[in-house]
Amino acid sequence: MESVDSNISHLNNYVQIPAVIATALQITKNIMDGLSGAHPILKASWIVLTILYNATQKVEFQDDAVRELAEQLREILAVADAHRNLLLVEGTENVIDEIGRMSLKVSSLVYEYARSNFALRAAKIQLSDELKTRILECQRSCVDLKDRFDRRIAMETNNVAQEIKDSNEEMKRTLATVKDHQLAKDMWKWLDAPDSSPNYHAALERHQEDTFAWFLDGKYYNEFRNNAGFLWIKATAGCGKTVLCSTIIRKIEALRKENPKSLHEKLIRSLIRQLSAQCDGVPAVLVDLYGQGHQQPSIRSLEGVLRHIVESLRTVYIIIDSLDECIERNRMLPWIEQIIFEKHDNLHLIIASRLERDISDTFERPDVPFIDLASKADEDIALYLDKELPLLKNWQFWDNETQREVQSVLRKGAQGMFRWVALQIAELQKCPTRFAVMKQLRSLPKGLYETYDRILSRIDEGDSTDTKIFLRLLSFSIRPMYLNEIAAAAAVQFTDQNEPQFMPSYQYWDEDD
Repeated sequence: MESVDSNISHLNNYVQIPAVIATALQITKNIMDGLSGAHPILKASWIVLTILYNATQKVEFQDDAVRELAEQLREILAVADAHRNLLLVEGTENVIDEIGRMSLKVSSLVYEYARSNFALRAAKIQLSDELKTRILECQRSCVDLKDRFDRRIAMETNNVAQEIKDSNEEMKRTLATVKDHQLAKDMWKWLDAPDSSPNYHAALERHQEDTFAWFLDGKYYNEFRNNAGFLWIKATAGCGKTVLCSTIIRKIEALRKENPKSLHEKLIRSLIRQLSAQCDGVPAVLVDLYGQGHQQPSIRSLEGVLRHIVESLRTVYIIIDSLDECIERNRMLPWIEQIIFEKHDNLHLIIASRLERDISDTFERPDVPFIDLASKADEDIALYLDKELPLLKNWQFWDNETQREVQSVLRKGAQGMFRWVALQIAELQKCPTRFAVMKQLRSLPKGLYETYDRILSRIDEGDSTDTKIFLRLLSFSIRPMYLNEIAAAAAVQFTDQNEPQFMPSYQYWDEDD
């Protein structure tokens, strides 16, 4: 091999066969040096090329076909030499084998030509047709081999490029975080995001097993789960939007529920808090916004942080329930519309709401998929009735006709509203006779609002003052209130000067009253 190295430097200005063979020798040596173990075919090829080189040094070559054949072999070997990690390229081991075999084949033909009768070549007699045919066939084989090898290398190059691209995309999605427990504690207090877990668990407790199977087993849920995009769940009050949303969250194993409470900003803060909990530390972009915690951020800054966090995570599922209860829908709806327009390829978004005019105007578009929950709820309500009616204290005393009548009337009157059905069952619980049951069925209220009116109208006049206090507390409390807190609140009365004063005589002895 060392003798070839020394001879190559003297051949740069020659185009005769010996120079070409010598270059092929050097390239073959380079390839074998680059392999962890010399390929046996290449080793044999190198030996034959060495013999051929020595045999052709004193021979004059006049036929272009032979020169082209040697040049093609050199080109194939040069391509192989340019890719030093040959064995790492999928599917190239057989190509290495073919390169070695092609070297032997070319060497054989060139050697056969070289030892032809000198007198015939001196007389400029052309190659025999048989030998020339073999040389031309070998040339075609060389071209085919080089093309296949080029394709293999190109495929490997594309694969490497794709891996680099994927790696870069993954790096872009990697969210910088800061691991500081005290900082995190201070920041979560500063962020003041509402806790949605009580609403989530309360809704799950109301979920009747096997209901909403039509959704969870259907195309809309599969689309939401597997593909980024937006789905609007629309329905009137009491149709089970909240329970469905909680069921979806549990289904995708996201253990938090992002109730918007009543403010657009609270929703943004809640989403930031919940998505940050999925990161390994506090997102650096949130730390930058926090600074020293001396001032509250603008809503635009919070939206920017949320967008950055969403874009940095691989997959994000967001379910927003009761959009109609947001008192800042003039800010909320444009923000949601912008998110839908941006079409984040990792964001899966579901929103549930009543059919308010501004919400319908925003989402009722050809490109927005939706589900009308009321039209899908009949089967679920039947399941709910089958489960709840037998729990009535007098159910076992009702004859089959009465039971069928109750189920039929409630199912027809429900119009998709679970809450309405639950309230009517509560009224039927009070019926001691079949006559009372039939009377109740004949005078069922139409819809939830009429049901609520009847409930309020039955409140004793003496209890109306406390009832107003309780309703105000429930309407404006920033979190769900406990029963003992409501009972204690009745003792807070206002003086003639309109100042609050705690009066123990107004306090309930038994909170269950």
